[in-house]
Amino acid sequence: MERTLRENTTVGSRLEGMDTKISELASETRSIRADIAGFEDKVREMEHRLSLMEDKLSSTPDGDQELQFLQNSLRDLEDGIRRDNVGFLRFPEQVEGTDFRAFLKDALPTLTSLTFSSPLDLQRAHRMGPHRKDHAEKLGPIIACFLHHEQVRQLFSAAHTPGPFDYERREL
Repeated sequence: MERTLRENTTVGSRLEGMDTKISELASETRSIRADIAGFEDKVREMEHRLSLMEDKLSSTPDGDQELQFLQNSLRDLEDGIRRDNVGFLRFPEQVEGTDFRAFLKDALPTLTSLTFSSPLDLQRAHRMGPHRKDHAEKLGPIIACFLHHEQVRQLFSAAHTPGPFDYERREL
């Protein structure tokens, strides 16, 4: 019996040590669970951010598409700028004097027999091509940029009407 009592005492002291160890393990397990919960939150946040990045990447055109888009946009802008430029051919050189804009403002209503709703408004006008030394019979182009597109449309309509235009008794 003594032996049994000693064994029970030994087992009891071992159990007390295990009780302390089990408490420590439970405490460490709670700490590990808290760490895991923190990691789970971080993983969810990273998954959300990754999903946002994937959505953004899939909605962004790739380099070739973006380059094509930019080239088309540039072409549209250039076409818009050029649409109010009008070229006039076969004007004798030196008829314009020193001011192309004033010359065209006076000559165009006479040539086309048009009455414009507002005075012709030109941003700029100039001759195209090289200057020639013998101006007498040379005919050359003039280009002008109008500020009002409606005036350009009126000029094009007049240009499509039958019959020649003449300036100073010269057919243009």
